[in-house]
Amino acid sequence: TDQRYPSIMAGSEEEVDLATQSNPTVAAQRHISLALTADFAQRQLRGTATLTVDLLDLAKASAQGVVLDTNHLEIHGVRVQGEQAEYSLGEPHPAFGRPLKVALTPNVISAAEGNSSIKVEVDYNTTVASAAAQWLDASQTSGKTQPFLFTQCQAIHARSLLPCQDTPQVKITYDARVTCPSPLTVLMSALGNGDAPVATSDGEKTFAFTQPVAMATYLVAFAVGVLETRPVGERTAVWGEPEVVDKAAREFAEMEDMLKAGEAICGPYEWTRYDVLCMPPSFPYGGMENPCLTFVTPTLLAGDRSLVDVVAHEITHSWTGNLVTNRTWKHFWLNEGWTKYVERKIVERLRGKAVAELTCYDGLRALQDSVSHFGEGHEFTKLMPDLHDVDPDDAFSSVPYEKGFNLLRYLESVVGGPEAFAPFVLAYVAEFRHKTLTSADFREFFTNYWKGKGVDTSAVDWEAWYTAPGMPAVANEFDGSLAAAATAVKQKWVAGGDDSSPADIEGWGNGQTLRLLDSLLEDDFAPQLTPALLARMDAAYSFSSSGNAEVRFRWQRLGIKAEMPEIIPQVVQLVTEQGRMKFTRVLYRALFNSKMGAAVAVDTFKAHADMYHPICAKMVRRDLKLDQ
Repeated sequence: TDQRYPSIMAGSEEEVDLATQSNPTVAAQRHISLALTADFAQRQLRGTATLTVDLLDLAKASAQGVVLDTNHLEIHGVRVQGEQAEYSLGEPHPAFGRPLKVALTPNVISAAEGNSSIKVEVDYNTTVASAAAQWLDASQTSGKTQPFLFTQCQAIHARSLLPCQDTPQVKITYDARVTCPSPLTVLMSALGNGDAPVATSDGEKTFAFTQPVAMATYLVAFAVGVLETRPVGERTAVWGEPEVVDKAAREFAEMEDMLKAGEAICGPYEWTRYDVLCMPPSFPYGGMENPCLTFVTPTLLAGDRSLVDVVAHEITHSWTGNLVTNRTWKHFWLNEGWTKYVERKIVERLRGKAVAELTCYDGLRALQDSVSHFGEGHEFTKLMPDLHDVDPDDAFSSVPYEKGFNLLRYLESVVGGPEAFAPFVLAYVAEFRHKTLTSADFREFFTNYWKGKGVDTSAVDWEAWYTAPGMPAVANEFDGSLAAAATAVKQKWVAGGDDSSPADIEGWGNGQTLRLLDSLLEDDFAPQLTPALLARMDAAYSFSSSGNAEVRFRWQRLGIKAEMPEIIPQVVQLVTEQGRMKFTRVLYRALFNSKMGAAVAVDTFKAHADMYHPICAKMVRRDLKLDQ
């Protein structure tokens, strides 16, 4: 087997990506060149994708051809080695799209015997049904003068942006030339952001990009809009619409420090630049770790840097996720659990251990929420869920993040604590950089590493961690020093809250406020939870007037849980001013399941559905049972 593709040759059940219809074990993409135009009038990207493909098995390639993933793309023509090629599109799968089968002639196969690499060119355009792209009207931007386009490909939406083998098991380098209307700027998950256009013609500009580090297709990303940049550090800058870029640069001023902390923990930063783009409000995630250019939600702009840990998380993905990558979505915890683990180490270096430990309680709360949402025994509460015929978006939750984190935190304790574990983190990244791995690969590497150090790890019940549903079997211990104050204030309210005052939470960090609100959402407080009590609490602590999206989110969940009608306008405001799924889905779901708010939830969503990114709209529609 070809050593460049160790990940795709083993072929055991664990290693087959069930979410792709392509054939990377036979013909593997290696590089993609894009030449595209962003057409805002038609709301489509159109042009050509040229794939460099290595034929790994000539006999099978002769029979199967090259098979690529597509979803809602219109294909206009295909060339192999410059000659027109025969192609066909398979039947559409509702989640996985249509396989594009490109026939290889006997001439191509015989010529490939000496040099197995071929070029496959596909002329195509995206359509309005392409789930990766969101085209915003000028009215949906901060500046209100020009439209905006952005993409979100994780998990399996790159295939709705370009024909490719849309699976993390076979990484690509890429380059691109993208043409857009003159007032706009194109940015990509590559080097070249901020460079002058390479061509200009009447009313149009063309920008060029290159990504020399091999990465998974889910990391291909575009943003096109009126965008400005502000330098933050020597390798770091912030991008955003002119109206938000200065605020974002102030909020994310610690990026270079975070990057240096990441290097100390994981090894050298290999992507040259680390820039952040503050997205329009409809961006569906907190952040997306697109290489060289992380996309973040504007809901992080609290004004006091209290929510920038999301940036530490995305920076961490530069190692765990982007450099070391889960082979298939079954092993998503290797991306997210590891990233949570290192993110908290970065936070510890920047803000101290007690602050980092407090976020571990947040994590457990989020994990409990996910387990409650799916149900204790549900497949998606396993660290390694069965994803046969499953859209990975449906399985997305805090489980891979927080159950994965808790496994790593447990393993740390098994081998002797953080100091002992630190060299292992460096060794792990060094071993698997530029590769992909499965949970079995991780277990094997872990076991052999510690065996070599004479450390007994036989106590680890890997089966239970990997395959048991629900909460982790082992409960980790966290430093509760900062959580104690929140617990004390909660007890005050359990007793009725009569002697409460603003002084109760004076001098608190944001994490303590969130800890208090999370603890009030726990079931043991439900008997005390009344609209009258929340009104008194708000009089003391002014939660409803907070500018912090995480505080507003939790306060509104409390209000819905208490069936407090006055909360409804606040909820409607939050779900319609942004489209981050963490907030939007949970609030719509809570409102829909309340006694007071089901009709409001449905009516509000129907009135604003076009505002949301397609992935968010799809999930909320499902949550509100509108697609039954």
